[in-house]
Amino acid sequence: MNRIKYYLFTLGLFLPLELITTVLFGVDSIFKPYRVVELIIILDIFFTRTNFFVSMFKQKNAKIWLVIVLLGFVSTFANINSVPIDWFLVLNWIGLFVINFLLFLILSSCQINKRWLEFFSLGFFIGILINVFHYFVFPSNSIRFTGFMDNSNALAFAVILNLIFLRVFNKSLVENILFKYLLLGISFLIILESGSRGGLLLFALVLVSYINISVKSIFRLLIFIILSIPFLDTINFDMSKFITFERVQYKLEDEEEDERIMLAKAGISAAIDTYGIGLGISQFQTIENFNYFVYPYSERYAIMRSKVGKGLVTHNSFIQLASEFGIISLILFLVFFLGTLATLFKKNNNLLKLFSDDRFILFLTALIYAFVHIIFFSPFFWIIMAFLNNKTVIIFKKNKKVKLAEARKTLPRFVISD
Repeated sequence: MNRIKYYLFTLGLFLPLELITTVLFGVDSIFKPYRVVELIIILDIFFTRTNFFVSMFKQKNAKIWLVIVLLGFVSTFANINSVPIDWFLVLNWIGLFVINFLLFLILSSCQINKRWLEFFSLGFFIGILINVFHYFVFPSNSIRFTGFMDNSNALAFAVILNLIFLRVFNKSLVENILFKYLLLGISFLIILESGSRGGLLLFALVLVSYINISVKSIFRLLIFIILSIPFLDTINFDMSKFITFERVQYKLEDEEEDERIMLAKAGISAAIDTYGIGLGISQFQTIENFNYFVYPYSERYAIMRSKVGKGLVTHNSFIQLASEFGIISLILFLVFFLGTLATLFKKNNNLLKLFSDDRFILFLTALIYAFVHIIFFSPFFWIIMAFLNNKTVIIFKKNKKVKLAEARKTLPRFVISD
């Protein structure tokens, strides 16, 4: 299965380039380039490794998500006589979820070769470089820079993942001091221009792991900052004008309630109003449901979305799941998350060391992403969780050699390998 590494390289390349066909050619389709690559991987494994494909569903995580989806259908049919069901939204959610979840099962079940991860990380890095090129050569007129991504938060998290993937999978690159600090500097710039507050928080965490705080590393960072000052001065660099800081300042000074908090309250109300059953798959954003639950918190916002003719999601995966799939689904989702965290504790039972562990930073990235984004059909989320749940991704280990044969004992009977 040598071609898997080329699949992963192409997947990594197109993940940060979600809208490249739309931007360059004006082609807006549900079949984004990275989704096409996902489908190719899934179909290849299905037709060439059918036994492995079937064995994937024996995983505990597969069973958890099967129950969650079934509960989603129960919620949908339970509300079928209350409000009109938007079946397009249901089918759209199921289709996108299935593609990404099958990729998760494949990547979390197979024996992942180190070269596969290096190829994936290299492709992802090139994709981020193309976004950086977009920023400097074709500056955007929008307030928050999105690059070739669907939204600015997704771009910020892609930049964070690039930093982690390079550090873990392509260590030889980041061992170069000049490359490392240029990488950190440009990544910080893109995150600031994206206006993502969650991205800024994660950058601080990644920065700690990158510079391995010591007198020597702090000295190097100060030297880099000092040498950068003349360049920043020549381009009239003003930190306070970056959209991220403007958004933080605005939220501190603005007396009106944050939009996300208002949507979160509406989502919680939906879960309570349906007695914990939920509104049904992807039904919170139908204009009827959205207006009903948002109106008590913001009449202006409900009227504004009525003119558009479509509601919004809650921007929080936990609340979104509770409002649409029900409380039991939320509990199962937490079991899925906490199960992954428990695995990290087993691999590193030293709490202090765990916080500087690359795996834990990846977990925090997925967790924060779930709090500010709907992750159910986000490839970023599922790829992170696949790497964290895969028993053969042994290169995460620090100062400890692990025999691959020991890791293989916990895998399904049928596995992919080179």
